[in-house]
Amino acid sequence: MSDTSSARRIAVDGSLDQVSAPARLAESKTWFATSEPLTLDLAGVEHADSAGAALLLAWQRRAAAAGVALTFANTPASIRGIAHVCGLDPVLLIAPDESGPPEVQSG
Repeated sequence: MSDTSSARRIAVDGSLDQVSAPARLAESKTWFATSEPLTLDLAGVEHADSAGAALLLAWQRRAAAAGVALTFANTPASIRGIAHVCGLDPVLLIAPDESGPPEVQSG
């Protein structure tokens, strides 16, 4: 993860899964210390599962408690799919260009 503070945009990379989620949540404590809007850029996330979706929900709760407007950008299709199936689309503030469910390919 790298913090690009000047724009209040933090790049998140690697995995967001059951193994990494607890450490990621602990690392994020300082992200919500200021009330400035924040975008978490997930373009570098290579693997995400339901624990990753739960992590985004935890970040959303922390942001709300701190009065921080939080947006997720470049959200992995796996997390968008989980959010859609679980009815979390309105809860997770995914950047508008990604707000629809991921495309489902058959075959």
